[in-house]
Amino acid sequence: MEPGFNFEVPATLRIRLRDSWDIRSTGRGVLELEGGNLDIDALAYKGDPGKDGEPGPPARYMSEVPNIGALPSPQTLGPADIGKWWSVTDSADAWFWNGTNLARKPNYIQVGPAGPAITLTPGTITEGPEWGFSLDKVGDAAYRLNIVAKPGPKGDASTVPGPPATIMTASDADNIAAADVGTVLYKSAPDRVGAKKLALSPGTYTKVGTEADWLSVDSGVKWNGTMQQIASLTVPPQPFAWQPDATAFCEFMTQSASGQRFDLEVRLNAVTGQLVARGAGASASEPLDAWTTRHAIPAADVTAAPGGGAVVPANTQAVLYVIASRVEGGATPCRFYTRKERAFLRVRLMPVNE
Repeated sequence: MEPGFNFEVPATLRIRLRDSWDIRSTGRGVLELEGGNLDIDALAYKGDPGKDGEPGPPARYMSEVPNIGALPSPQTLGPADIGKWWSVTDSADAWFWNGTNLARKPNYIQVGPAGPAITLTPGTITEGPEWGFSLDKVGDAAYRLNIVAKPGPKGDASTVPGPPATIMTASDADNIAAADVGTVLYKSAPDRVGAKKLALSPGTYTKVGTEADWLSVDSGVKWNGTMQQIASLTVPPQPFAWQPDATAFCEFMTQSASGQRFDLEVRLNAVTGQLVARGAGASASEPLDAWTTRHAIPAADVTAAPGGGAVVPANTQAVLYVIASRVEGGATPCRFYTRKERAFLRVRLMPVNE
């Protein structure tokens, strides 16, 4: 053995065949020596595909058996039986001997029964650059269809005017569709319209002197008070705020040593409440011991802007009081009378904005 070129090492040689893409071009392997073992990567690569094998045996139908348990036992079959198959009564399947076991092929003899028809329900529809579809299973034979729709080409501008727009669905109209019948349209903002319930007067409430609670007043002698209540009228709550537009009629008579003046008044919610109507007496020199008439017309005892003064809020009951008010001659006792004939109170409800 020449020094520097030959050496002897006791080792076990293991050859590893490796298939790498560059083996044909490099022609190189790797030798590893470690712990008394010698490993070598030998040049190796997969060969070319071989030729097709001989055709297998054809399928050969043997017979029909009454049930699966009547099929031949694998112990009775061998290589010469490969390709043989049997059918089972009332089954569309076939059992083939493959050299190892009897393999079952479903629906080999005839088409199987139709499965349940699927049902589709609409899913999402979105816009995208290309058409697309997807199905989400939501149950047995039930699917949800999702669609991605590709917009078509933009058409030319129309030269034919479209139909008039309906205000019920206009984008600049608020709460139109939900408005009640009888609601009016109004401008709710500089660039918007809306719906608003227009309060209409339900008409008039009246009371006449023939009613049992319309009093025939007799103050008695030497009366020196200032007020006598004659009648009252209750107006039930209304869905809007309103002012009373009142008129009334009654006849008075005074017995006194000196002149007296009594006015007919209608006041709101108390005998001393806000004045809504007045029928003034002539003067303190009015004839005594004689019936004189008072015609009350709408009146006020405070200065107020529109919608102010005697206003009854929405959904609030109101009571109108008819009274006789002594405005002159109060220092002198008298006897004061009213009578029921032809007397009345008439009140029209006038809606106002709160």
